[in-house]
Amino acid sequence: IIDVDNLDFVANPEDLGGIINRIDAEINGLF
Repeated sequence: IIDVDNLDFVANPEDLGGIINRIDAEINGLF
């Protein structure tokens, strides 16, 4: 589960990359 509400994309743009990596990992795990 990814909690996007706790992340600030403007203050922490690198967090967006982390989210993308987690999403990719979850997608790969599903298939």
